[in-house]
Amino acid sequence: MKKTFALFLLMLALPAFAHPGHDGNPLQDGLLHPLTGLDHLLMLLGTGVLAALTRRSLTLPLATLAAMFGGAVCGHLFGDVLGMESMIAVSLLVAAGAVLLPSRQVLMAMAMPVFALFHGWAHG
Repeated sequence: MKKTFALFLLMLALPAFAHPGHDGNPLQDGLLHPLTGLDHLLMLLGTGVLAALTRRSLTLPLATLAAMFGGAVCGHLFGDVLGMESMIAVSLLVAAGAVLLPSRQVLMAMAMPVFALFHGWAHG
């Protein structure tokens, strides 16, 4: 019963809205947020740590950046996707889990570029 109630509450929770506070110049905010936004910094930091742990020195970070860029293009072309903020929040949980679970690091490392797509899509 407690698990069902917790799941129910999670489904009612409002999105995290990791991208508010950009009311000034849209071009400047769009360029600076990937460098200063906490969600992007945590995603890239997690990707870097995971790349070091799985000995994928440049492959994983470059794939993640390429996926972010591809997501931005898709977001520009196709618009918003339902559940975007939730996917961004889940991606940070996956990054944390990947660092903390050595037996799953390779599998989770392959999922990082997929989640990076959503980070980029939010800016498109």
